[in-house]
Amino acid sequence: MEWSAELEAGRIPEQPFALMGQMTSIDPSRSPAGTEALWLYTHLPRGVTDEAASARTVEHSEAMLDRFAPDWRDLVIERIVRTPRTLQEANANLGEGAVGGGTQQLLQQALWRPVTGLGGPRTHIPGLYLGSAAIHPGGGVHGGCGYMAARAALTDSGRLGSGVGRLWSGALRGIYADADPAWVGTGRATTAQRR
Repeated sequence: MEWSAELEAGRIPEQPFALMGQMTSIDPSRSPAGTEALWLYTHLPRGVTDEAASARTVEHSEAMLDRFAPDWRDLVIERIVRTPRTLQEANANLGEGAVGGGTQQLLQQALWRPVTGLGGPRTHIPGLYLGSAAIHPGGGVHGGCGYMAARAALTDSGRLGSGVGRLWSGALRGIYADADPAWVGTGRATTAQRR
């Protein structure tokens, strides 16, 4: 739990907590035969997004791997490092690298996503549904968000659902018509980014 206290204090943990996965073990198409694709996921302190902090976090994560898997570096064929900056550049929805669609604090979990009372997959555009970590049940519940989006789409396409869908879309249009996510710290989205 020391890593959590360091993150909350705005310090980069010397010994980070990390999630790791070996994707080829369950999906052989992830890498060439006889190889393994490995990913590692960890956190920077909230609001810390600079490249130097990212580089230190990578160093600390690799030092952890050295302790648990000596000589792993000799087996690396290719590596890709994703930082808050590169994540946001690739997808504006990942503001400051927030892969869960923003903060993972309670105020953005369960029925409170994206705002209190409207944590479902419907959007202000009729027939467009969110199936990402930005809706209930949030990041880390794999498939749950897509399931909720599909369920809403099927409900709205039914005999009674079309009226419900239009009602939801109208209410959401009033709330989100010109909203920019507050957690994107580098300025307002352009019209092109919103489309």
